[in-house]
Amino acid sequence: MTQSSSRHAHLLSVVLPTLNGSRFIRSSIESCLTQTYEQFELIVVDGGSTDGTRAIVEGISDPRVRLVSQPGNADSLPGALNVGFGNARGEYYTWTQDDDLYAPDAFAVLVAGLENHPEAGMVYAGQVFIDDDGKELRAANHFWPEDLVWTNPIGQCFMYRRTVAQAVGLYDARFVMAEDAHYWMRIHRRSKIVRLPGHYFYHRLHEQSLTGRDYGAYAALRVAAQARREVLGLPPRDFRRQVAAAYVEEGFAAYGRREFDHVRRCLRRAALRQPRCLAKREAVLLWTRSLAQTARARVARKSRS
Repeated sequence: MTQSSSRHAHLLSVVLPTLNGSRFIRSSIESCLTQTYEQFELIVVDGGSTDGTRAIVEGISDPRVRLVSQPGNADSLPGALNVGFGNARGEYYTWTQDDDLYAPDAFAVLVAGLENHPEAGMVYAGQVFIDDDGKELRAANHFWPEDLVWTNPIGQCFMYRRTVAQAVGLYDARFVMAEDAHYWMRIHRRSKIVRLPGHYFYHRLHEQSLTGRDYGAYAALRVAAQARREVLGLPPRDFRRQVAAAYVEEGFAAYGRREFDHVRRCLRRAALRQPRCLAKREAVLLWTRSLAQTARARVARKSRS
């Protein structure tokens, strides 16, 4: 007898937001449909795709899959989550993205985690990063819930109770790019969060993901710092330090892309937040290398003219 065939199995609601996700969404949905825990509904929330995404979802005949619309992609990802969970019927909640994958026993492990820890409102397990082709790259850091004060330890492999969601409320559209971390902080203030061993999720890294394009990952760090200030009362000095660190990291990324003007903009913004950050050796090196690269580029342009 499978876990889902038990008459005591809890219905799990899985929300999958998408917007022009035709490249990977079929495999993402299939990773849900092949779960060993079968008592779930998958609510796909489409924000107005024009690339055939809706046709892919509509072509899946499994009755557990439902497609709902998010008019005009209102409020972006937080809005899609609110639409999805507004249509949810389950006792347990989770959500995923249209380019990520679950290990086959992920739902079973997370449901068991909630059942084995009745005092917990939320549980989470580890994840592995994969590339465009699904090749495993490395395991993500698997920190403790208390580390929410400086990072997002939860990742993408999580589950929480409907009762917790009702107490915490909606996802907040003010925190796009860090709406998840903001929500986990709000849960953490109300309920116990339990870290489970093992890795049961595959998070895809590629240039077209929300964090992969337009320096989204570093914008997310800054928004997450704002969330910590609001929810956890992060002291002003620590807030400025986290924001400055995010700008320095973005500067390194810009240097790798040879966008030297952007490097200097990032370092200036970091200095405004935390002047001490520029005293660090790595920031000084980044600044001087960027200036040197710009000077060499100017000399090269003059020699060609």
